[in-house]
Amino acid sequence: MDSLTLPPGRCNATPAFTDADSARVWLATLSVQHLDETFTALLGQAELVDAGKHAGPQAVAILNLLRSNANLLTPEVETAYLRKALPLPETESRTFEAVQGLWTRLAIAYLRHAPGCTPTNRALPLHHAAHALRMAERCHFLAARALPELYVTLHGAILNTAIAHDALQRQVVDPDFTEQGMGTVSGQLGWALLTRAVEPYRLTAIQLKVVNRILSRWRELVVFMPADAHAPESGALDLEPLLGCPLPAGAPRHLDIRAVQRKITRRLESLRAGESPESLKMGRELSAAASIRLLKDIERQLRARNRTPSRSTGDVEIAFGAERAYNALTNRVLNPDNPLDAAARAMGYQRMAMFGFERASQIPNAVKKKLSVPSEVWHINEGLAWRSPEDNRERLLSPCLIAGMIGNETRLGVLTSLRSDAAGQLAARIGWYDEGVETGCLKNLSPRGNRLLRVPVFLVRYGNDRSLILPPDAGVRLGIELELTGMSVPSLIPDEVLERGTDFVRYGCRA
Repeated sequence: MDSLTLPPGRCNATPAFTDADSARVWLATLSVQHLDETFTALLGQAELVDAGKHAGPQAVAILNLLRSNANLLTPEVETAYLRKALPLPETESRTFEAVQGLWTRLAIAYLRHAPGCTPTNRALPLHHAAHALRMAERCHFLAARALPELYVTLHGAILNTAIAHDALQRQVVDPDFTEQGMGTVSGQLGWALLTRAVEPYRLTAIQLKVVNRILSRWRELVVFMPADAHAPESGALDLEPLLGCPLPAGAPRHLDIRAVQRKITRRLESLRAGESPESLKMGRELSAAASIRLLKDIERQLRARNRTPSRSTGDVEIAFGAERAYNALTNRVLNPDNPLDAAARAMGYQRMAMFGFERASQIPNAVKKKLSVPSEVWHINEGLAWRSPEDNRERLLSPCLIAGMIGNETRLGVLTSLRSDAAGQLAARIGWYDEGVETGCLKNLSPRGNRLLRVPVFLVRYGNDRSLILPPDAGVRLGIELELTGMSVPSLIPDEVLERGTDFVRYGCRA
């Protein structure tokens, strides 16, 4: 890959060293108390090395020192932007920009200087370039920030350069991660592309951590297939839609993932047989049931990658949260909280005395006014819902429960895969529950401060299966009966957590 096709180097910082020895001295002076400033300083020096006149081996030696510090400090700073509500506040956004900027520049610098190394020594800087690109993308996934188009260029540049120098499958030992054993450029790129394929924006922070752990173990199982190779009907990812751009002539077109799919199948069998996630090297963050759900979800995502995306367009009015969803679906206020509500209740008592009906909607020929529910208008295009930066009235965190109003129809759904671009525009996917969701509330009121409030409940049916959606603070305990009101069933017993969002939990239930 001709270095001229790479983004230009930058020289907007003062050189702090001239060689690897002086770089070590400078790195020892960096603060570990103010990591945002430290990453900004590392980024400035990485830009200078990228644009400098060092010979290939000298530049790579300095980049290795900067990379070692970045590897050490990145886990310490990730919590600053880890799945915070979007758009990110200015302080957290600056930290994110410094960290992802450093990893992006390291990927570019390694790629630019790798051809200047001897043929036998090019595999390691190309490996580090692929690793740095994967880490830059990881920053975006953790912060729920959309990937820039530059990363597509870098994926292609690293892949093509590694193929041209016969380094794609050459095994090297990463000195910063010796516990991972031998690795290849192919493994790092495959790891990054598999992470893209499972749509990481829809995963929680804990799920993303587990996925990263298992893909790190399976990274060398994926295979870039030659451009003229016949891809199997299943078990191959089409790289062009995955990267979102046309591939150059002669580049690999597919990623063979059949070995990874077999690993997933075996893990599912072992979990169902009673083995713990920890014994299967998946960690202890998730229970066996949650691990099964996650693996099945990964399996579905990998199968769905080659489907044609939705081309539907239009606007949807969205109300966020369980209580607003209740209000939108029923056209009733769940928990009156303004002074006019007392007058409304008094009017209700008069209606009961005069007509035998409590609500206006029960009065024959009465016209019920549509309830005003706080909401936002999002635009749907090619499978994603978009909110412009000018409409950012509140910060959001997904997955979250919504009620969507399209024309005269109101449906319950979940907004997932939320991400922001650099300008603050939000994008997300919306999944709707099937029509026929019942809306009610718990029979018992829930204390909130000095008030007793109704708790909204949504009953979802899939064939004979029933599940309940409630707020996470509803006090639900598995195996303990919930008494319901306003629904076709008087009570249900939750016995399994099926889905967990930021503001709701969906429980599988039995009668």
